[in-house]
Amino acid sequence: MRRQVITTESFATTRFETVNVVKKTPQSLKAIETALKEHFLFSSLPTSARRFCIDAMSNRSMLPGDVIIKQGSVGDEFFVVERGSVDVFVNNEKCTTLKAPCAFGELALMYNAPRAATITCATEGVLWVTQRMTFRKTLAAQSMQDTFDRVEFLKKVSILKDLDQTQLNSLSGALMEQRFPKDSNIVTEGDKDGNNFYLIKSGNVAVIVKAKGQVNTLKGGEFFGEGSLLKNTPRNATCKALEDVVCLTLDRANFNAILGPLDALKKVDAKRTAMNDATPAKGTDGASSGKKKGGKAAPSAPKSYLDKSIKLENLVPKRTIGTGTFGRVKLVQDKTNEKVYALKCLQKHHIKKSHQVKNVIAEKTAMASMSHPFVLKLYNTFQDKDQLYMALEIVYGGELWSLMYQSSALARTTMGGFQENHARMYACNVLAGFEHIHKAGYAYRDLKPENLLIDKDGYVKIVDFGFAIKLEPGQKTQTLCGTPEYLSPELVLSKGHDRGVDFWAFGILIYEMLCGGTPFADEEHSRIFVKIVHSQRCLTFPGGLNRDVEHLIRRLLNPNPSLRLGMLRGGIEDIKKHRWFHGVNWAKLRKKLYRTPWVPKLKGPLDDSNIDDYEEDDNVVKFKGDQSEFADF
Repeated sequence: MRRQVITTESFATTRFETVNVVKKTPQSLKAIETALKEHFLFSSLPTSARRFCIDAMSNRSMLPGDVIIKQGSVGDEFFVVERGSVDVFVNNEKCTTLKAPCAFGELALMYNAPRAATITCATEGVLWVTQRMTFRKTLAAQSMQDTFDRVEFLKKVSILKDLDQTQLNSLSGALMEQRFPKDSNIVTEGDKDGNNFYLIKSGNVAVIVKAKGQVNTLKGGEFFGEGSLLKNTPRNATCKALEDVVCLTLDRANFNAILGPLDALKKVDAKRTAMNDATPAKGTDGASSGKKKGGKAAPSAPKSYLDKSIKLENLVPKRTIGTGTFGRVKLVQDKTNEKVYALKCLQKHHIKKSHQVKNVIAEKTAMASMSHPFVLKLYNTFQDKDQLYMALEIVYGGELWSLMYQSSALARTTMGGFQENHARMYACNVLAGFEHIHKAGYAYRDLKPENLLIDKDGYVKIVDFGFAIKLEPGQKTQTLCGTPEYLSPELVLSKGHDRGVDFWAFGILIYEMLCGGTPFADEEHSRIFVKIVHSQRCLTFPGGLNRDVEHLIRRLLNPNPSLRLGMLRGGIEDIKKHRWFHGVNWAKLRKKLYRTPWVPKLKGPLDDSNIDDYEEDDNVVKFKGDQSEFADF
């Protein structure tokens, strides 16, 4: 069964988003904290973000028999029971009783999911409630503020002053916050396994050398440990917390992956004496120079590849080859040159009624800027008073999903998936397509086998750009969208996301192609999300899987997007150079010179035997709205 996508409302926010704080007693705060302590949506949040969400909760009294939520209904509220108990019913049968403190309704904080149960008040008590938009705006604002604060702190560190905004954003996301109590040793002289670099966020640190005693005091904005990063040598000083200290840390491997060798850092290290591994480098207030130093490339300027010579009046319909929310897709042939296209016909009435005008125009704009052998080609667009039309490249081989789950054309392994070479070929197609999409400045956001079609040569085409979004370097977006099994942790936790979600999904796709299923699949969506948030302990691999591809998948499924393969200093090249892709000639692949696993058998350009049958229905609802809304299509 093909998987359905989920999406939530788009919204704009800033780090200055205000929260209507509802005053709570210490007893209420304790009850709410207890209820949320083990909850997957809240337990992974920083303490400040969790408290921000709690502050916004409003209270509601409950009486015996009150219906809090009803099975099958759609709502946007999440509940915490501070006092009292509630009964849970599924299909009118009582399943259990929940006693305070407890929480329920978490899917409503993510998207418009039908309620899985009816919950009624068993006793008199007190509820605390938050709505989806309040929750998501709160988290978005807090995440933006945390990023801003970290970046501003990093700008004041002398060795980082030449980094551009994108590099600073990546570094801020990769740093791990560690707390050290007073009088504890952060690093100890002589340690041979020290591989962490430390930036002091708050507190004072004493630098002690055995032969000299205390030689220095470091404070916020200063750093230490760079010698071990650069030369992999034993620690040559002890750094001791003079009070409670908070440090931002990064280990050697991630430091090099994100920043590479920093000349400024080496110069500082050269000045350090052999007896002092921690002479302070005074912070400056210098802003980012904006100069690129090996960081991820900025998206190229938008360009349109539409062919305006194709005319709607010349396209002769043959039959319907697909249906959707807003209309139909028809196989058409140009009567002037007999070329064949897939004509997507979208009814303006339905688009307007669903509040999707901007999204449809954005999809058209995205596709018009793409021209790549592994990305579905948009040739031209048209419109009349009732419909929008998109003349698309015709793809004959059907979905990769069908090849995986409905066809015996390709042999399967004992794990249930494709043979490794077959999976690698399709993965190469997708990766090359993503490289083009990202260079155009877009995050795709809906990778899955259902959105990969097999063309006449057996290569994959990435289709359906309904969720694609244009992002500037360093920019993040807050909209939750995609297919549950393919969502990344930052999507589930509403932390804001960028094109890093595509690399996570790419790891899921490789896993599914090889193993015959996704790693976090579950019949209940809430369980899928729990597994994703706790992916580091929930990710397992079947026996017999190639160690190289397991290593690749683990790096793509890094829950920290700043440390995810594809988001490091080398960008997508890091993935292309991974040992699982060793030997791939990417230029040869783009020219489609490789032999593909399966090629559809076609009798001619109008052979639609690999495409499902659909009933013909040419009924079009008249559009009576403002035509100017579609002027940019």
